[in-house]
Amino acid sequence: MADSRELEKQIANLAAEVEKMRARIASLEGGGAASPPDKRRRTRRDMLKLGGAAALGAIGAAAMRTAPADAATGDNMVAGQANTANATTSIAGTGHSSPIEVFEAKASDFDMAARDAALAPDGQFGGALQGLGGPSAASAPDFREGVDGWASGDTAYGVYGLTDSGVGVTGESDTGISLYARGTGRVRQDPMPAGNPGFTPNEMEQVRDADGTLWLSNSAGNWRRATTFELFPTPRRVYGPGTYLNVGQQVLNLDATQMYKGLGPTGLPAGAVAAWCAVSTLEPAVLSFYPAGTPDPHVGSVGVMGTATISAQISHLLIPLNASGHFSFTNMKTKARVFIDVWGYISQSA
Repeated sequence: MADSRELEKQIANLAAEVEKMRARIASLEGGGAASPPDKRRRTRRDMLKLGGAAALGAIGAAAMRTAPADAATGDNMVAGQANTANATTSIAGTGHSSPIEVFEAKASDFDMAARDAALAPDGQFGGALQGLGGPSAASAPDFREGVDGWASGDTAYGVYGLTDSGVGVTGESDTGISLYARGTGRVRQDPMPAGNPGFTPNEMEQVRDADGTLWLSNSAGNWRRATTFELFPTPRRVYGPGTYLNVGQQVLNLDATQMYKGLGPTGLPAGAVAAWCAVSTLEPAVLSFYPAGTPDPHVGSVGVMGTATISAQISHLLIPLNASGHFSFTNMKTKARVFIDVWGYISQSA
């Protein structure tokens, strides 16, 4: 009778723990976008610890109403108790004539150092846990899927890999595809601060910052911004008052990110190093373009020669920009009327 009351008490305690876990799961999965990703992950990690404690504790055996305290080889495994079965635990897959080996554990005293040893001592893991899928058919003996994970809901994770500072999930293939995003093909990454990533990369690593800029690393462990060349569907004028510029006259600190006369942004993003422009002149002209804030190189970037009655001439060129997207230019020859339209940009970094 005392054993029965103790069993009922333990079951009641387990039920209370389960209700707490359900409440935390509801908070985790339905918390909305207001919860930062890092907080959600910590909550999930705590949830895994809580669930593991409940499943492996002595209360698990009471809840399942199991009589044996230990299971031997060939017997049913008892949750919440040590199990000395020394054979692989197998689960039969639907449509297969023989069981599919899905999980094997040797002992709970897992030792990271022993994992890398050539011969792991008895009672310790000799390597990583492995999942091996069965043949798809008798005529197709190749193993189609090793590990499957499924979850429901737009905040759920089908497979979750967690590490402190290493790689959470690794996909490796000899000649095939190492990582493949099926279905929508969507790939997500937590935003990094805009600009050059503030950590030393691994060789051939890549990351996107909060502005959506893709950063790539090289073999020397340095970051470079991926080159982007984009054309706009229409020109965006950044200069063109229609007045004459005298010989030697400078126009300083033009903003390539904003249209002339305050008509709005051109669409040129932060970090662009050059603007693809159409430069029009109504008279013969030689123009020198350079990033705002730097010395005039006095080198003609645009040259239109001819008579004083020459009709409008248009040249297309890349105009270098400073870090804030500004440039300057100098009229080097002949009074001229100049118009500048932005058609696109290049964004890159060495």
